Amino acid sequence: NIDSQPHKVELYYDNTAELVVNSSDEIVQWTHSVDEEAKMGFMSFGTTDQRFNGDLGADRIDWGYWYVGYNTADVSQVTIGSDVSVRGAFAADKDFPAWDTQMPRQASDNWPVMALRFDMGSLAAGASQSHTFTVGYDQVWSMAYFGRKFRPYWTQNYKSVPDAMISTMTTTNLANIRAAASKLETDLTQKLINTGNAPNYRYMELGNLAYRQVSGSMVLVWND
Repeated sequence: NIDSQPHKVELYYDNTAELVVNSSDEIVQWTHSVDEEAKMGFMSFGTTDQRFNGDLGADRIDWGYWYVGYNTADVSQVTIGSDVSVRGAFAADKDFPAWDTQMPRQASDNWPVMALRFDMGSLAAGASQSHTFTVGYDQVWSMAYFGRKFRPYWTQNYKSVPDAMISTMTTTNLANIRAAASKLETDLTQKLINTGNAPNYRYMELGNLAYRQVSGSMVLVWND
């Protein structure tokens, strides 16, 4: 910080239900659950219709469920409520409002958001903290091919998104995932630099972007 004095710090995250609809007038519902043994909580958004490949030419997926997973001991508050009330409470340094139970309703009706709050306490100059949560999308069905529907490949290893999140958020697995991601980033960047005839890094920048866009737009499925 610029004044070298300790300051109270809180972190805030939210997302609307727009992640699970193609049009904001679609009807959505939500869930919240806690796995006491794993000490993790889970929130989800999904449409009520769940029309697999329902809208030809749609820009966004509107079937399946969006999840946010968090360590119950790590967050200070969690809720699902209207964007105005939840964001307003955080901005005013007030507690989150009670859980919104008015569902199902349109994604644009008081814009429900799922929100997390992390209280970092008073941080001195140069101090830092680390907080982790995880997000994921369960398509349920990922694609159709000649009339057959296929589930995502990850379902061969995990029974549900919360199950995958619990496995991911263990200390050992999280460290291994971060190490693998860092190695992939380093190796890919160096290959692109070498191919692009360094020190011209434009090729590397475009290659990194293209890799993320292409890999992020694909999904692996399981064929029984």
